[in-house]
Amino acid sequence: MILTLRLVTKLTMMSLLVVRPTFAQRRSSPLDSTKTATVRRLLELTNAAEAIGKVMEATASVQRRADRDLPDAVWDVFLARARQICLNSLTL
Repeated sequence: MILTLRLVTKLTMMSLLVVRPTFAQRRSSPLDSTKTATVRRLLELTNAAEAIGKVMEATASVQRRADRDLPDAVWDVFLARARQICLNSLTL
């Protein structure tokens, strides 16, 4: 019973990380297109999305080995979704 509760808690916490927060990101005013283009270009030049993806994969790899209660399939889905978000971050 405790093992099941721990697993459910971990799955819930991971799902909260993957779900994109929408309420906190509501735009109250129109975006400045020049500023947006500049920021996107900076992120592109610094390969920020790629760096974030690598850090997440390394962290998940360590966590996967440390926590054997969570099935590998969960980690695979988590990382696939994280990669998708990182790839889409520059095209939003």
